[in-house]
Amino acid sequence: VRGDWSSKDSPEVGGGRGYLNEPCTKDRLPPVAEHEVEMIVPDALSFPVAGPTRSESKIVGNFRFRILVFPSGTQSSGGQQVSAFVEADPLENLDPRWIFHGVKYQITVVNWLDYRRSVTKSDTWTFSKDGIDRGWHDMVKTMELSPDTGWLGPDSSLCLRASCYVRQADSINVSADYNTKKETGYVGLKNHGATCYMNGLLQSLFHVGEFRRIVYAIESEEAPECGKKEDPVDVSKGDIDGDGSAPPLIQALQNVFYKLQTSDQAVNCRELMKSFGWDTMDAFTQHDAQELNRILCDRLEEQMKGTPMDGSIKRLFCGEMENYIECIDVDYKSRRNETFYDIQLNIKGERGQYHANIEESLRDFTSEETLEGDNLYEAEGHGKQRAKKGIRFLSFPPVLNLQLKRFHFDLEKMDMVKLNNRFEFYRELNLSPFAPNAGSYVLYAVVVHSGDVNSGHYYAHIKPHLNSGWFKFDDDSVTPCSEYAAVEDNYGGSDLQVVEYFARSPWELR
Repeated sequence: VRGDWSSKDSPEVGGGRGYLNEPCTKDRLPPVAEHEVEMIVPDALSFPVAGPTRSESKIVGNFRFRILVFPSGTQSSGGQQVSAFVEADPLENLDPRWIFHGVKYQITVVNWLDYRRSVTKSDTWTFSKDGIDRGWHDMVKTMELSPDTGWLGPDSSLCLRASCYVRQADSINVSADYNTKKETGYVGLKNHGATCYMNGLLQSLFHVGEFRRIVYAIESEEAPECGKKEDPVDVSKGDIDGDGSAPPLIQALQNVFYKLQTSDQAVNCRELMKSFGWDTMDAFTQHDAQELNRILCDRLEEQMKGTPMDGSIKRLFCGEMENYIECIDVDYKSRRNETFYDIQLNIKGERGQYHANIEESLRDFTSEETLEGDNLYEAEGHGKQRAKKGIRFLSFPPVLNLQLKRFHFDLEKMDMVKLNNRFEFYRELNLSPFAPNAGSYVLYAVVVHSGDVNSGHYYAHIKPHLNSGWFKFDDDSVTPCSEYAAVEDNYGGSDLQVVEYFARSPWELR
């Protein structure tokens, strides 16, 4: 071996405990990872053929699993091989039709004397009630189980490790005869090409009871089309172009909302899209959900001017903030108030730092900047002065819309990128530190974008009532979902991967 090491932490070469002859015994393995479980089976030779034993359970995301092992093998292996499986152990609050798609799992029978001889196998499986476990009948030959071979440790114990990489939270396994309205009480919206962003927004607005009341209360030339059946939709033809002129926006929105309440099948939005002035090309172009929300609210407010409902949208969704500049050395202040219908929160701050949650991002949004040095403020009548500049919230609306700015212009790449860093938001948000008498807000809807900057898909998780469960509204599909799937699973961040580390030396594992 040639080479020099200057670090005091470097391995010694030759003699004693150099890395070339450092033992690779089981105790040199790294601690069990967050997504991994270890199982020690004492007196492993005492088990009969087809005699099972289970490890403690481990939760990854909201997928709970454990090791199921047959030390003397299963009937299928004829008792010739140790058999081991990953077994799902579903949390108590999951829907009985739970399913976890594409879980990558790994099982290792650890060799106590030389973990590099351990047997590791991995695969991918969709776990469900009907496919609750997955693994192998042939891990290690039972005839080789002895302390001399290293397969048995103290107390004739067998050691196993298993890990899981869970790409997404639970969903439900729906059958061909699944009826959305019967199962959930709600119906979805048809996708007219690339209109999933609009569907997610409309569903989140529809389930704000006060917004629905406002929409119904606005006078329209025609009443909602009560009882009119949905026309068949041909998505391949865009299904927007057709006979008939575009209806007024309010009438089209009233019709969509009425059908969402009364229809037994997914509702189409052709008339609403016509009222926006869209054609077939627009239907196949994914627009920005936030932009559409503003257009929709602006047009509704225009149609309500001079009516008893004038200002209703503003009272529901509009808050107020103050932009201020206050001089430090002289008595001069500049203030300008402005309204907002949503707050755009940075995932990544201007200084390059990543925010961990909504509170951090709000503090960054309202942080003060000191104008000094070459950046002095020109105060009227006082010349250039040191000053503090910032934003204060004066009031928040009854329904608060927070937009997470996951789409970010990268100056190094000179292109838009999507930030998938972990960013937490909570079921209840106390805004008292940010505005007088702001109080707390309860989370009721999460509109999700999956994919990248150039392509992707929108869907919404909504909790229609305070005491109800969560539902996933994905175009024409509406299914119950767990609270974890609606909230924590949408924080973003990197998932723990399944890693085969048993071939590495103790030095590499440090």
